[in-house]
Amino acid sequence: MDAQRIRRNSLTKVGNDPVGELVMRIIRGDEDDAAPATRSAFKPFSNTKKTPAAIVKPSTPRIPSPPIPERKSLGLFFAFRRCVGRGLSLPSCKCSCSFPSFGGFGSFGGFGLSKKVLVPMILLTLAVTLFHNQESIVQSVRQRRNDDIKFFNTRRSSRGGGVRGLTPVSLNYYPKGGPVIVTLVTNLEKDVNELKTALRSLAFLEGDDSNFPTPVLVFNEGDLGVNQIHSIVESCAERPIAFPVARRFTDFPGEFRDADPVFPASFNNRKKWGYYHMIKFWINDIWKHPALKPFETIMRIDSDSCFKEPNPHLPNFAHHHLVYQSHYVGYEAEQSKYIKGLYEFVRDYMNKHAIVPRNPMLWQFVVSAHESSASLPVFQSNLEISSKTFMQRKDVVRFHKAVTEEEPYGVFRFRWGDAVVRFLTIALFADDGYVMNSRIPGYYHKDHCRNDEVANALARYSHQKKKDMSLKDVLDIHEMQ
Repeated sequence: MDAQRIRRNSLTKVGNDPVGELVMRIIRGDEDDAAPATRSAFKPFSNTKKTPAAIVKPSTPRIPSPPIPERKSLGLFFAFRRCVGRGLSLPSCKCSCSFPSFGGFGSFGGFGLSKKVLVPMILLTLAVTLFHNQESIVQSVRQRRNDDIKFFNTRRSSRGGGVRGLTPVSLNYYPKGGPVIVTLVTNLEKDVNELKTALRSLAFLEGDDSNFPTPVLVFNEGDLGVNQIHSIVESCAERPIAFPVARRFTDFPGEFRDADPVFPASFNNRKKWGYYHMIKFWINDIWKHPALKPFETIMRIDSDSCFKEPNPHLPNFAHHHLVYQSHYVGYEAEQSKYIKGLYEFVRDYMNKHAIVPRNPMLWQFVVSAHESSASLPVFQSNLEISSKTFMQRKDVVRFHKAVTEEEPYGVFRFRWGDAVVRFLTIALFADDGYVMNSRIPGYYHKDHCRNDEVANALARYSHQKKKDMSLKDVLDIHEMQ
């Protein structure tokens, strides 16, 4: 007790002792220059057990505190800020904050700073610290949003069991370089309902790894409602699903400033430029999106598409060496209406960059279609499987950028479509042996994808699978006998 009394008495003195010198440095705002020995002597007290007043009473009168300079508040403010910036709680901060009695805020540093001054100072310090850290916090959130997409319906093993829920989590336990299913949807109820039908029909895909069901990325403009997201998640209960935002659907490339599109697409409450931005997204923008980073095989399916029969290989390629697979479906439906200047643009681009078509057969098909009918061939890009590595090749990226972001801005000005541009891309840059353009089994589109038809097809498929499983069990038992 005597030792404690002596120490408390000595620290209350602020005359010429080291503690008084440190306090004055704090007030002046230059406490960083304080000697280490002096700093170590100035430590906070814990709220110890109360002692009888007769014992703790100082043997000498307490020396009055010197007048506080006008800069006291500023010095103490920066002292508090250093404490908070270093992640120290106020009672444990040793750099400048010391409480002779932590049980109350009666005095501070021996100067008798009242609670009315101290509490606002603490709040102001916290506010300034949060303001300074705001930019780094925002950057952290953006980094997580771009590089660590959160998925619903994620199954995680836990002590041998599995849990699947509506809480979005990272999919970082999946193998890198696998397949992913991608789609794009607006917030219109018609489109959302069609998408839910399409997602249910993915049960027909038999090319999945049962341990790692292929995830789904539902690209959107960031305007889906909470109820819409939950209903989409529930329609895709057997696959992880995420909702990355396809940005820049309001931006236009280069110097393009046309007020209205040549072919309006503002029916059914759709945005007048929405369809054009969708084309640009599928041709060019998707291959730059960070959500594709963990994946290699990209299966696109439009919201108005579906499956009604089993497919043995999707969402993977039919053959591992392929870089593109889609169904060739003929020429542009309205001949030259939506391809004005496209053929000439491609020929000029080939001459400018000295490009020799890698797929002579498909390119000859392009030339013949243009010369015979003033039209161009198309793939059924509503369902296509692409190699990300191929689509991110420098020559392919440069061509896509020229088509979508350079004069004559044909996607926006003439509505050049993604189906015809995809055919041209494959003809120019993909060897014939790496492309498959036959019909994809089980796939249907638009009017053939009514919800009741898909539901009936799924019921028949499920019933048949159960029968096949029962027959397999019988055969296994027979072999064992």
